[in-house]
Amino acid sequence: MTFLWLAYHNCLSTKAHLVTQHILSDDSCPLCHSNQETTIHILQDCLVIPPIWNDLANHNLPLSFLTSNLPDWLKLMAISSSITLGLPHIL
Repeated sequence: MTFLWLAYHNCLSTKAHLVTQHILSDDSCPLCHSNQETTIHILQDCLVIPPIWNDLANHNLPLSFLTSNLPDWLKLMAISSSITLGLPHIL
């Protein structure tokens, strides 16, 4: 539940967030090395991530799952009955 709250408020310790706090100087994604590591990037946009979600959801992901903005994505994760990942219904 804490993770979803932090993600919703864009407070995860992503590299992009740590750069704004002057903790790191490089905000590139360590998985794909092609974009900033932001919350939406690590949850949805990184090229490495969709296959993982597809495997977890038994290949039943709606298109909106991979194209939504962050608040809509988190709501979809919290309330979707087609994706059973054991997340609590908090949003």
